Amino acid sequence: GFEPKQYSQYLRDCPRCKTQVEVFVHRLDSVVSSLSYDYSYFDFCEVKENESSLTENFEQVLFGIRPSPYTFKFLRNEECKQICIKNYSTNDSNQQKLLKRLMKGSKLNYQQRWTVDNMPFCYKDDRIDSENCSYGFPIGGYITKSGLAKHS
Repeated sequence: GFEPKQYSQYLRDCPRCKTQVEVFVHRLDSVVSSLSYDYSYFDFCEVKENESSLTENFEQVLFGIRPSPYTFKFLRNEECKQICIKNYSTNDSNQQKLLKRLMKGSKLNYQQRWTVDNMPFCYKDDRIDSENCSYGFPIGGYITKSGLAKHS
């Protein structure tokens, strides 16, 4: 099990409390492909090694749960915070390989799964289903050759 965490918006109110809610990422999987990949397989923003606070337990090792670069501040509304920028040069074969891997992952509908405060993150897409949510969300979108969006 996990030890319960206490949160506060300000440290002065509770010196032992956390002000940031950590987000952990899981291995990515797909309903189209039977292969699953570690979060780092795709060229996503990575957590800086000195920022990692993960104490691995058996479940985290088994399911590929890792710290993420994403965090939320407790009781603060935040919108669209830039984590990193990725550029892909047409002259760099390694960068092109990473980009093609990401594009193929989008086409095969690979899903990210997050854990926020030891609870699974639930994603709801009203365009597809207005009543249910899933525990994964697509790593990207894919537009077919006929110009139609392929949904998860």
